[in-house]
Amino acid sequence: MRYGLSLIVMSILLLTACNPSATQTPAPPTAAPSTPTPEVLEQAQPTPFAQVTLPPVGEIVAPATEDPEAGLVFDLITFTQTGGPNNTQLTIELHSDGTLVRNGETSTVSQEDIAAIDTMLDEVGFFGLQGVFAAPAPNPDVYSYTITVERGGASRMLTAQDTYTPQELKQLFAAIINLGQPTQPG
Repeated sequence: MRYGLSLIVMSILLLTACNPSATQTPAPPTAAPSTPTPEVLEQAQPTPFAQVTLPPVGEIVAPATEDPEAGLVFDLITFTQTGGPNNTQLTIELHSDGTLVRNGETSTVSQEDIAAIDTMLDEVGFFGLQGVFAAPAPNPDVYSYTITVERGGASRMLTAQDTYTPQELKQLFAAIINLGQPTQPG
């Protein structure tokens, strides 16, 4: 047994002697400089966030890219108008087949009316427009609007108040509100 143990110890010594890197001690690490160099400081500075400028309240920012689905007719528009001097509520659902549900009453509008509303949505770039159209705290004396448009599996909702609604959206809202209204004699 002693002979076997001696043989193992000698083999280890022989292998160690044949491999000089195994016996070398590594060089001590160099100390980092106590003050960072300008290059290190430049790399350590946080990158500032991109500046985002919001448009003034009540102004529309046109979509940055063209709507790829602009020719596609909407599937459903859900529109509500609430508040105002008499604290009223109007709810309108407009389906692309011409079905109009106005405060629970169902009627039909023409395909010309559907095409006109759809054209207005495309002209305003509804699915890509940006802007702030309502105050943080609603004023009960002005009308507030919510419009949701569903088209081809996509949906977009906007909220607005009279005092912050740009003219393009006011025209769209008025066109929807006037749908199914009896025409006034002249």
